[in-house]
Parts: sequence; C-alpha cells; structure tokens
Amino acid sequence: MKIRAILVSCVSLVAAPAFGQSNPADVVRAFFQAESDGRWLDAARMLDLTQFEAFRQNTVKGLRNRPARRRLTADDYMKLQPDMPRAVAEYQLKQWDESARRFDELSREFAHVTAVDSLAALPVAEAAARWLEAQGPEWKTELANRESHTQSVVDCPQLSDSAKKLLVAKTVSQMKPIVLAATTESDSLRYVVVGQDFGSRHSMRDNSASYHPSILPDVITLRNVGGNWRIEPALDLERASGMGGMTTFSISCARGSG
Repeated sequence: MKIRAILVSCVSLVAAPAFGQSNPADVVRAFFQAESDGRWLDAARMLDLTQFEAFRQNTVKGLRNRPARRRLTADDYMKLQPDMPRAVAEYQLKQWDESARRFDELSREFAHVTAVDSLAALPVAEAAARWLEAQGPEWKTELANRESHTQSVVDCPQLSDSAKKLLVAKTVSQMKPIVLAATTESDSLRYVVVGQDFGSRHSMRDNSASYHPSILPDVITLRNVGGNWRIEPALDLERASGMGGMTTFSISCARGSG
C-alpha cells in the first residue's frame, strides 16, 4: 500500500520533537489511556472535532431523511412461501418485530443516545465522547445483552452486574495497544503506527517469553489543529480495547457439578 511505502522512508522509532503543545505519539498514548479509564470526554477532545462534526451532521441528516420502514405482514411471508401455514408466518413476524424492537441503530453508534434530535443537540465534544464509548467493549456488551433473548454475553448467573462489568474490563485489559513508530517529516500531518500487545508469547527456539504485537500494525492519522496534534476520527480508528471490528465477545463461568 502507498501509505506503508511512505512509512518506510520517514518513520522514526524515537519520539519526534514536539510541535506546538503535544507530540503525536504521546497524544495517541494519552488517547488510549483515556479510553481504558472510561474518560470518554477526555478522549474525544484529542480528536479532530471539526472532522467529527461533519460526520455527526451527515449522520443526523441521513437518519432524518431515511424513509420509514414498511411493516411486514403475515401475507408478505406467505407470498414468498405459499406453503407456509399462517400460524407459522405470524410467529415469524412476531419474532422479527421483537428483534427489530431490540435493535437500536442509533445507540449502537452513539452510546446513551436514542433520538436523532438528542444527537443533533449535543455539544460536539460530548457527541464524540458518545461515539467513542459506543465502540467500547462495555457498551457493546451491554447492547448485546439487551438485544439477546437467549444467552447473556457474560454467562455467570452467580455474579452481580458490577462484578460482570469488572470481568469484562479484566478480559479487555489483556489487549493493550502499543505505539511502534511515528513519522516526523511534516509539521501538519503525522502518522503513528500502533499494534496490539496480547501479552507474552513463548518462544520454542530459546525457551523464553517475549512481548510483541500479535497482529499486523495499524496507522492512526493526526493533523495539526491550531498548534495541537489531533487524531483523525476514522471509522476504522484503532481503539484501546483492540477489538477492532469485533461486535462483542462472550464469557462463560465454570459451574460446579454438585
């Protein structure tokens, strides 16, 4: 890829001199730490909020202009499958409506936001904080539990809700982002290379443990905004949890036989 070729020529493993009030690699580290601490507003203020505002406005416009979903009927099901008994069609329709009721598209993108007007009224930094939180493992897990009518994501009936949250946090904390390198040549645009460290990996060759990224590195883009380095709020932005595109995960607790 072109961006990888650029990185080969201008990456530095040593922290670059600070430009303005912050160093790009340090901004990325502080961003990950704020996310890990659940300080979503602090993390949001490290984003390029001008770019984020354009994204927020497009989201609001798209949701407001979206045509209303046509409600299916049992006859619709039976037209597709003429041999289907009406009772079966009505049951499937009920299941579909229940799933649609549980699925909240807006809350999946902006935590704790359930109405388009509410999203439009939020200060830009607060809206960005809700966006970041929505991608975090705790909120994804909470939504998965709301929408699931079969099995809890954290299948540990003996634990309290607070204990389950701690278990999720402990599981996610095993995935730690690390800054590998940063470009230094431009005073307006920088790239920071990050990877996810999943802990020690045993080497069979020398019978020792070493720490290194377990997956391919990713790149975070930063732009200089008024003398401060700000992170570009890309949809595939690397996150502190290391979950990437993963929607959620499941945890099961051992049960005694007696």
